[in-house]
Amino acid sequence: MFQTAGMDPIHHPGGGLMGIRMQRSALLEQVVAATWLPSLPIRHATRFTVTSLATHQSRMEVRSCWNQLFCRNDRPGAIYQSDSYDEFRRESGDVEGDLLAITETARNTIVGIVPLKATEIGLQFMLRSKLMYRLRPHGLMLLGSEPMLVEEPEAFDSLFLHLARHHPEASAISLMAVREGSFTWRYLATSAVIREHFYVYKPEGLRNCHAVEVPTSLDAYHRGLGKKRRYNLQRQERLLSEHLGDELTLVAIDRASRLHELYRAIEQLGATDDAILSPEHYALACKHGLLLCYVLRAGSRVVGLALGSQCRRTFLVHRLFHDSSLQRFSPGTALWQHMLRDLIGNGRFDRVEMGFGDPAYRHHTTNIIEQRARILLLRRTVVNRLRIEAHRGFYAALASISQRMREIRLLRQGALPVAAKPDPS
Repeated sequence: MFQTAGMDPIHHPGGGLMGIRMQRSALLEQVVAATWLPSLPIRHATRFTVTSLATHQSRMEVRSCWNQLFCRNDRPGAIYQSDSYDEFRRESGDVEGDLLAITETARNTIVGIVPLKATEIGLQFMLRSKLMYRLRPHGLMLLGSEPMLVEEPEAFDSLFLHLARHHPEASAISLMAVREGSFTWRYLATSAVIREHFYVYKPEGLRNCHAVEVPTSLDAYHRGLGKKRRYNLQRQERLLSEHLGDELTLVAIDRASRLHELYRAIEQLGATDDAILSPEHYALACKHGLLLCYVLRAGSRVVGLALGSQCRRTFLVHRLFHDSSLQRFSPGTALWQHMLRDLIGNGRFDRVEMGFGDPAYRHHTTNIIEQRARILLLRRTVVNRLRIEAHRGFYAALASISQRMREIRLLRQGALPVAAKPDPS
């Protein structure tokens, strides 16, 4: 008798020709279901276990493993994954979020510690420098951007499955600065778990992140500058010092006894920014060995201020301020040169992280440019799909308008040929 490949009518309840027809009908239903219906949940391995460290006691129990993982952590955002930063957050009242431990079940070994911060995830609609609108879905920020976790897809699957299932209040997960080509970058682009649960969206696309390798000595740095560049920098500093009538002095602020210098600099410069913290926060940062700021002054007058933090052999610059009335004397460049000389001289740091953007105070002999992106993992909901399309459509419309205006401007200047009109004959 006729038999459909892979099917045996003997074992079908209908049997015979009727059984074959029923099997063909069932096969058709399977094809239709595969085409039109959502796929069934993917089966996931359970080689790793994810546990929430909700209490102070549970944190103390894993501190030794935490420090071992942190010592091997060379990611740019490592400071935000340290136990010191976790203590700083909790003592400053920032307790919203979670702290996860990922354990390899068979060996009962902790292979990852992942801190999370509950926050609003901003999707901004900017027209040039003006904020037109902002979407604020509630979500979780994965501190440090790239999880401090063994680089195995199955371990990452366990982490993001836990986030999808155990944090239903979070519409999105934010990874602030993922390096292009890193394990996290590749995982998010290829993971079936991510595709099943989240939309992956890069609101700003890839952007430049600048870092500076600290030269091993002042002589090495000066040789890299070249004679002309070195002369110009020294001349700028001399003119600034002569204008102010006093010698330029750099003050490093990394202890509580020097915090008054920081507060005075903030007040004199009128610095207002999200990066400015309260005095209590700065005192706590000193207590936990996280703070490193610089003030450049001439006598009692503040010329410039750098807000930053330190983590092992890396200095992170959060924000630079300077006296705008001294703009023609390049006070920002003077601040940066004094900072770099101090970092070289004390020998404590190998790298300076500048973050997103193109710093005004840079030099090709020391700068490193990495491509990074803010990546949002938005739950697969209709609302989140609309959020993405609205944000993407807004910037696509701006780009189209900008291109059209550029073409009109070039036409008026005669730089573009005018399209020939059709011959009526």
